[in-house]
Amino acid sequence: MEIQLIDNKKEWQDIMLRMRGASFLQSWEWGQVHVAQDKKVYRHVLLKAGRPLAAAQWIEMQLGLGRVYWLAPYGPVLACAPIDEVYTDYIHALLTQSVRSEKSSKPVFVRIEPRIELCNESIFLIARHQERLISVSAVQPADTRIIQLDQPEDVLLESMHQKT
Repeated sequence: MEIQLIDNKKEWQDIMLRMRGASFLQSWEWGQVHVAQDKKVYRHVLLKAGRPLAAAQWIEMQLGLGRVYWLAPYGPVLACAPIDEVYTDYIHALLTQSVRSEKSSKPVFVRIEPRIELCNESIFLIARHQERLISVSAVQPADTRIIQLDQPEDVLLESMHQKT
């Protein structure tokens, strides 16, 4: 298995189309939003025989004192079903090889938020690789709603929950 940095929009979009459960938070455009905010974005794909197995768009977040961590919102994403035991090997390889591949940035830790049903059971199997995992609450909202913005403001506000 090898890791590859993707810096081409079309290539990244093609990879995301092959991934199960890929979210807009792993899209090229979402990464560009962070680039516009002067954040570094790394897009890595794990390949085996030229076939993508897993991918993650890492956003470099500042911690202070020159230290950073990487965040993969709703990622990493996988090309295989998460019930496969090989799944944890893909995640482990993607995490370790992504960090090793970037010479200019060494994160203190990585934060992943895989959006899969078996997350609680599967993701912690990575611990068999002697990685230290800490369970924390998700940063991203549990549900996302896409709305049409061409409607009048009153109509938009009526359709929202009072505490939105």
